[in-house]
Amino acid sequence: MVDEKKGFIIYKDWCLTILELMKDKEDPLTHSELGMLMEAVFSYQSTGEDLSKNLPKHIRFLFKNILDVFNRDLDKWQLTREKRKESGRLGGLKKANNSIKSQEVTKVPKVPKEKTTSFFDDFYSLYPKKQGKEQAIKAYQKALKKTTHEIIMAGVKNYKAQIASKNTEMQYIKQPATWLNAGCWDDDYTIETKQNLADINAMWANEPKGVSYGF
Repeated sequence: MVDEKKGFIIYKDWCLTILELMKDKEDPLTHSELGMLMEAVFSYQSTGEDLSKNLPKHIRFLFKNILDVFNRDLDKWQLTREKRKESGRLGGLKKANNSIKSQEVTKVPKVPKEKTTSFFDDFYSLYPKKQGKEQAIKAYQKALKKTTHEIIMAGVKNYKAQIASKNTEMQYIKQPATWLNAGCWDDDYTIETKQNLADINAMWANEPKGVSYGF
């Protein structure tokens, strides 16, 4: 059976061959024989039934050649159909993934301009280094497109706590604009307490001497 194809191709060289056979002076192809050939072709294409056994020998040979081309075309068509199905499946998966990703993205709500000014004042008053205010304002406005004021403020508090625990000198504290542009509100600010340092010293004291760790 020729699967779900709605049609088939009749090639020009088949027609030329049939015309030549019909013009053959010694043993011309009759209209009756041509009708038998076409019946076999249409029967195979519509039901898959092979009527070649009922054909005269010289027509049977022609039909077999046509049949080989039909099967070759069918294989190509089925391969193309499978490729299209796979492309459609992958396209559907891509759309589904994009839809899921778009749903997973958390949109940062737009902050009114007057609130932005108020929020920045809160940030700048809390930040441990008061330098480069104009650059800091621009950096803060950009930061609000990525995160919220509350997260920024929490990050500043953590940064200040780390500075205090390490007694960081002012010259090593980041400029506010630098801190904001680098997204430092998401940094991990480990606070080294005296107990932390005591635990680290105890750990190294128990290590065997002469051991190299490659750093």
